[in-house]
Amino acid sequence: KEAGGSVKVSLTTGGHIGGTVVNAGNQPVAGAQVGMVAASEGGFGGRGGGLATEGTTTDSSGAFRFDHLGAGRYTVTASLQSVSTSQQQVVLQAGESRDGVVISLAQGATVQGIVTGLTEAEKASVRVSANGPDGFGVSVTAAADGTFQFSGAPAGVLMLRATAGDILSGSRSTSAEVQVPSGQPVVQAEIDFPRTGFAISGTASRGGKGIGGGTVMVNGRGSGQSYSGRTDDGGRYRIEGVQSGNYTVMFRDDLTGGGGSSASKAVQVASDTTLDFDIPQGRIVGLVSEAGSRLPLADAIVNATVTGASGTGGGGGGMMRGASTDSNGTFAMETLDPTSYTLQVRKAGFLFEKKTVTVSGSETEEVTLEGTRSDGIGIQARDGILGVPLRSLMARVKNAAGNVFAGSVTLDGDGRGEIPSVPPGTYTVTVEASGYAPAILQTVAVPAPTVVVGLTPGGSIEVHAGAKTLGAGSVLGTVRTSVGTPYPISLFGVEGRVSLNFPVRVFQNVAPGSYVLTLDGGAAQSFSVTEGGNAVVTFP
Repeated sequence: KEAGGSVKVSLTTGGHIGGTVVNAGNQPVAGAQVGMVAASEGGFGGRGGGLATEGTTTDSSGAFRFDHLGAGRYTVTASLQSVSTSQQQVVLQAGESRDGVVISLAQGATVQGIVTGLTEAEKASVRVSANGPDGFGVSVTAAADGTFQFSGAPAGVLMLRATAGDILSGSRSTSAEVQVPSGQPVVQAEIDFPRTGFAISGTASRGGKGIGGGTVMVNGRGSGQSYSGRTDDGGRYRIEGVQSGNYTVMFRDDLTGGGGSSASKAVQVASDTTLDFDIPQGRIVGLVSEAGSRLPLADAIVNATVTGASGTGGGGGGMMRGASTDSNGTFAMETLDPTSYTLQVRKAGFLFEKKTVTVSGSETEEVTLEGTRSDGIGIQARDGILGVPLRSLMARVKNAAGNVFAGSVTLDGDGRGEIPSVPPGTYTVTVEASGYAPAILQTVAVPAPTVVVGLTPGGSIEVHAGAKTLGAGSVLGTVRTSVGTPYPISLFGVEGRVSLNFPVRVFQNVAPGSYVLTLDGGAAQSFSVTEGGNAVVTFP
């Protein structure tokens, strides 16, 4: 702090993971792509683990090796053309190495499928992706006749998605699922694009002038359907073949240097629909500095939400807007709707008061934000089974008034870190990391000693929804613990809320315990999750 400080950094060579990729005949495979990710790293797109953070290619003898690894829980996958493997887990303690890891490209079934409902021209550019149990994922290009094939599919439910076209010329996507029986070598699949539909068209403009070259994306809410198109020089767009249903339509012009502005609207499609976007011109610029010294604070995160909204809001269709300060402590937010915003600043070691500012039309609003030095919540996170330190966390800190903090927390080599800028009080803290089940820490007092938490991978929930339940195409529900507390299936969604839009949905990394899933229509099922287990929940 003001008096300065010192730090000692100790480096070790760490451990390594090495092995071989083999084919169906147990022969080494050269040129296979091998990816690896440490649990609690690689993003939060799915609880089963994020995107690979390291990658390599097998040599002529099929061998691979990852060096300089710390203690942790790692997952390794391999792929070659259309053949992909499921995730294989490798655990390293501090200073430990593992050789002899064998990854077989022969595992799983071969899926042979066809994409139907497209014109001959559309079939020329179709991409098919598949995701399934144990982190399985693969993407292939369909042949000119719409057929596709990939191997290594694990037993269970695979979610298939086909996309025709591209983001520049326009695209549309649809989904399907296929059941892979255990022990069956070949499985047939079909992904059918609806042959008729409606048009969504309109104009995107800013200050009365059309925005050319922008992207319009149409995403079905719970239907698996999506479409995209581009605006012409006059800002006009038209997307055809949209099926009836509820959609979120987003326009953005960041691909053409438009300042990263965007807007989104919800729409129900039952006929040809006109939807215009008028991108606002309001701006907020400001200075973030230290209280007292008035020195500028760089790398502070400034978030703006519509005043009174619960966690979301802001220009561009209602999403939270954010910016970071430069070396002079200044920031700017563009294309804001004319309304009242609440600004909140985050920077480790500082506490900031919220400030409200009103944006009017195309005017620029100037604001000054000051922070006083303050401690946050010290936290140390480890794997609850292996004891190895985690690399990073996502955390949410709440009190009776709402969220005080929601974001990422970087951890050091001992799994220690700090949730920044939390004022004195009592809070509920929810933490999670990719590959682990969330943990809910009740009544955490600030200031207080470092909180120690152990996370485990947990189990999974496999929800089967029959025709009666999915009669309207999708249904929402809430997962609660045995004491009635909503369970964070999604850390940054509404607590406990899930969407059932396919006959089978799997939710990974759920903490062991007893739960109740209640659908909005009133139907409810109780179930229990065990470490490493799979709880099956069935609705008619």
